[in-house]
Amino acid sequence: MRAILRVAAFVCARLMVLIVFQSLEARATKPDTGANEYNHALRGIATASGSNFPALPNNAIDDNPATYWQSSTTTGWLAVRFASMVRVNEIHIHFLTTVYSRLSLYLDTSGNGAYESGEKVWSTTSNTGLDVIRVTTTSYTLGMKVTIDARNGNDKPKIAEFEAYLRYDTDGDGLTNDQEATTYFYQQADLEAPPSSLRTTPRTQPPSRPLCSPGRGFCSRH
Repeated sequence: MRAILRVAAFVCARLMVLIVFQSLEARATKPDTGANEYNHALRGIATASGSNFPALPNNAIDDNPATYWQSSTTTGWLAVRFASMVRVNEIHIHFLTTVYSRLSLYLDTSGNGAYESGEKVWSTTSNTGLDVIRVTTTSYTLGMKVTIDARNGNDKPKIAEFEAYLRYDTDGDGLTNDQEATTYFYQQADLEAPPSSLRTTPRTQPPSRPLCSPGRGFCSRH
């Protein structure tokens, strides 16, 4: 009888551990297009208003939903500077355990990292979910920032993943897959100077005389 009780206690303990760890793992997601878009946050640098070590800002952009950033206070902000200016139109914020009703989202379209009031692209006072997904107009931006504008009890915010996408852009080059399918790139190989610009033209237009710029390594046809 004692052996049976010991086995039952062990099984219950294992189940409790599994439940706890599963509940602390957020669900990272891609856009709902099926195009497997590139997440620009992965090559970025994350900063925050404050952190609870070891739950540091970069944990929110490591593509691992089991790790997270935690604020040092009951509100706060998390920002990501991308590797370069990119085009995005869908932002995902995955909170870990607590829902925060008042949130704001900024995109650094000026590229100065200041996140001015005019760069706020979304704000809410009635969020009801852990997984916050916002589709915005396409913006050319150097970064993004989310602010938690009101507390929820004494909990300190935890964000597992903070993601930025351009819908239908699988390789992250700023062109949607449809745009890439209808674009030609022309290169003139006999010029040694490195390209300083690249022109594109739809396939539907027949090629004519090449237009070249002195000192540039690329030509385009119109």
